[in-house]
Amino acid sequence: MIREVRHFAELIDVVDLMESAFQRSKWAGLPGAGIDREVARKRLINARGRHDVRVNGHTVIGATFFMVAEHKDKLTGFMVGEVDRVYGIGTLRQVSDTYLYARSAEDGADPMDWMRLVKAYLDWALQVPKLGQIVLSQTDFIEGEHQAGVRRYFEHLGFSQIGTIYERKAA
Repeated sequence: MIREVRHFAELIDVVDLMESAFQRSKWAGLPGAGIDREVARKRLINARGRHDVRVNGHTVIGATFFMVAEHKDKLTGFMVGEVDRVYGIGTLRQVSDTYLYARSAEDGADPMDWMRLVKAYLDWALQVPKLGQIVLSQTDFIEGEHQAGVRRYFEHLGFSQIGTIYERKAA
């Protein structure tokens, strides 16, 4: 089930999901790498406070999409996105994802959770007035054969690749 965060106490469960995701990332185990749980909590409080903010019925710049996936009474995933101006300065709006994470079926989640989160994000974003584009990202956190499946699902929803991200590690 995809739903809104019901109360602030659930944000701790989402921070736990963030930490779990981080522990599966390429940064896990590197010296000095970890998450700052207090910063994560504050970011989520901010996102929850701006979830679907509307003025006169219209979603405004700075409004967020913040939904969680729940399976068998346990939070198993979450997604955060935000409304901004195209390029930060345009007159049209852009909706961009910030976080998307869902546990795997092996971790007790419904394997469709991530797809349901993305579909809910898309449905929400399509309601934003003066919408120019919706951005949805996929990074190297998604491994191997799963990348192709994610790409196919994004394309099925009407998304197309618009660029490439380059990385240079500091050390």
